[in-house]
Formats: sequence, C-alpha cells, structure tokens
Amino acid sequence: EGFAEEAFALLDLLTFFRHPSIVHHIVQTAEHLAPVDPKRAFAIVHSAVRPGEPYSYDSLAAGVTVSLTERYLAEFREIVVTDFELLSQVRSVLDAFVLVGWPAAVSLSYRLGAAFR
Repeated sequence: EGFAEEAFALLDLLTFFRHPSIVHHIVQTAEHLAPVDPKRAFAIVHSAVRPGEPYSYDSLAAGVTVSLTERYLAEFREIVVTDFELLSQVRSVLDAFVLVGWPAAVSLSYRLGAAFR
C-alpha cells in the first residue's frame, strides 16, 4: 500500500503531460494499481484520458482503455454502480473513444446499460 500511495501521487503529477506515450503508461500503471484503490486509480485515468486529444485516436489506446473499462465493470461493479462520480468518470473515459468512433468503445457504450441490470 505504501508503494501504491507513492505511485498514485506520481501518476497524478504525470497527468499534466499530454503526450500519448506518457498517457498510455499512466493508464497501464493505474490499471495495475486498481485493486489497491479502484476509485483513485480510475480518477487518474480520467485525468489522463481526455476527449479530442491524440491518445484517443490511437487504436492501441482504445483497446487498452476499453479493456480497463470492461475490467472495472466486472471486478469493481459494486463500486462503479454505487459511486456516481466513478460512474461518470467511466462514461467520460469511454466517450473519449466513442467520439472518435472506435468500434470496441461504441459497442461497450451500447452494452453499458445492461451492465447495471
């Protein structure tokens, strides 16, 4: 947990750098740390992934981020369903890739409502 706290603090700072390769590593590291604090990890992803920025136009980024969103809906469903702020962040991150038209993101966004039944 001590490592995670230090890592979260560093990742928070790194979200100010908008280069796609940096954002990609932030997303991957936050995914790795998600079991320690799912809400904080996704808040970092939300800060890093913004609609209209170069990262959302990368197919590798779309795959990783959609996979992360699916993981949250599977492993952290209770937190996502009960925490409006986290749910809003999940939708916002997914929308960054839906707006670009990535098929996996569009498909997941259509299925998002079913995840809460």
